[in-house]
Amino acid sequence: MPASYTLPRPYSGVRDYVGRVLRRKPQPVDPRPPSARAVTRWILTHPGTLADGDRLQLKAALVNCPGLDGLTRHVRSCARTGFAHLRKRVLLA
Repeated sequence: MPASYTLPRPYSGVRDYVGRVLRRKPQPVDPRPPSARAVTRWILTHPGTLADGDRLQLKAALVNCPGLDGLTRHVRSCARTGFAHLRKRVLLA
């Protein structure tokens, strides 16, 4: 460190600042958003077999992100179509 270099604050200023910051009341922590893997599992699971807690979390995620709501409708529509084709094929075989 060069001899002409000085700290922007003396030690006591840093100590006072840290003391003020650390002595404040802790702020409430927001709950963590669900992971992408969890939301994907909820969307791809049949709605009838989804656990109640997972169903509530999926509803909350869909409310917060309208794009996920459209994706969920699309995925479930494709699933219904796929199962309808599968039923026809099984009945015809």
